[in-house]
Amino acid sequence: MSRQTIWLPLLSGLFCWAEARAGDWAQLQNGPQRLGYSNEKIDVPLKNAWAVGLAPERVHPQAQPIIAGGKVLLGTEMGNFHAFDAKTGKKLWSQKIGGPVLHTAGAEDGAVFFGCMDGWVYALNLEDGQVRWKFDGKLRTGFSTAVLLAEGNVFIANRKGVYYALSRKDGSVVWQRDVGVPVLMSSACDGGRVFFGAMDMKVYALDAKTGQVLWQSKTLRGAAFKDYWPVAYKGYVLVRPLKVSGGGGGNPVEWLNGPLPKEELDKQEKLLGELEKDPAKRNLFVLDQKTGAEPLVVPHWATATMNGASTPCCVDGDGLLVMPVTLHDWRGGWGRLDIDKRRVVEVLAEKEMNKKGGKNGTGNSDENLLLSAAGRLVFTVHTEEGNAFFTGVWHLDRREWTQIMGYHAERCFLSNTQGGGGNPVAVSDGMVYHTSWNTLNARTATAGK
Repeated sequence: MSRQTIWLPLLSGLFCWAEARAGDWAQLQNGPQRLGYSNEKIDVPLKNAWAVGLAPERVHPQAQPIIAGGKVLLGTEMGNFHAFDAKTGKKLWSQKIGGPVLHTAGAEDGAVFFGCMDGWVYALNLEDGQVRWKFDGKLRTGFSTAVLLAEGNVFIANRKGVYYALSRKDGSVVWQRDVGVPVLMSSACDGGRVFFGAMDMKVYALDAKTGQVLWQSKTLRGAAFKDYWPVAYKGYVLVRPLKVSGGGGGNPVEWLNGPLPKEELDKQEKLLGELEKDPAKRNLFVLDQKTGAEPLVVPHWATATMNGASTPCCVDGDGLLVMPVTLHDWRGGWGRLDIDKRRVVEVLAEKEMNKKGGKNGTGNSDENLLLSAAGRLVFTVHTEEGNAFFTGVWHLDRREWTQIMGYHAERCFLSNTQGGGGNPVAVSDGMVYHTSWNTLNARTATAGK
């Protein structure tokens, strides 16, 4: 696989991507396109650095820690927002707010922004946690999605379906748009458009400057658009709803770890035919960013994921999309999708299964694992981080799997059901962060070449 730089495929959305500063992971999936990628050169193994147990507070599984200005920032379900020193885990400040924080914050311009279930959007000073401004949406349905920082604004929809663009400076309303149905999915931005799925099973594109509805997709098959986020990449919007039926599969074959031979690439033609013929089998939809049309179908697989949506793709260091594949094909769990070729071109899989002290590195056919990447590494983490057979790191060049073992200060409020989704690893300044079991975990990465 050629080692092309990640930046070349992203030039079309550079003005949005550029807001993610080097060394920070300052909003959900490290940028408004939600690519889940950092160009930091790091390697395995990872070394446990610190862990902070937040019990009796609960951390919502979807809340990804963000890192900005040397601080790790995270809200809790008990209505507190915390800042920790990124290197040591020392608590730097806490701010009591009016309700649960159920998703991911964003940091820019010396402030941290987030929505809350009390119906307000908050901006706190990054330095000391004091309230800079707060905005009242005047609806007690509240905010349960991640903020989106792009084009100088804070974008977020409340659960009723009113979408807001707020000024980062003072929280004033730049524009608002009522789409008329609940919005429970976080947003992405690219090319001056804001994308999200709504509970009418349509994807919407709003003009980032005016709030005008540029398009809405046809009704897509699925039970709900909730949890997680779209991925805006190469002129497409990739979205995954909750499924209502089983997805496509295949016959078990020998273990493969690496590029797929031609005969395995050709087999995907049959799967594509099934997915194109029956939209009910799809749960990854690829839409055109400019029109909302579905110009192509890509190979993908879907299984039950314990009451949640299927894992969004992330982009890796070669510009390929990492995605779950079925355990029935290639016995993998993780595939690398070349969206231009409409093929999964490589599988990441380890053969040793569930041996004491051994490896796994596969996906899980009925439980969600979340994806992000940095340099030549791909991180796959289980909501229950102690489930280490599924939690670890792939090295793309060596095609090796390294486990991440559970690291918890307080093992309370154990959650293995993922009813509320999960959060991918965040990478910043040679450190790796993840929340699990109401604990904020930090690890030091090995310096990469």
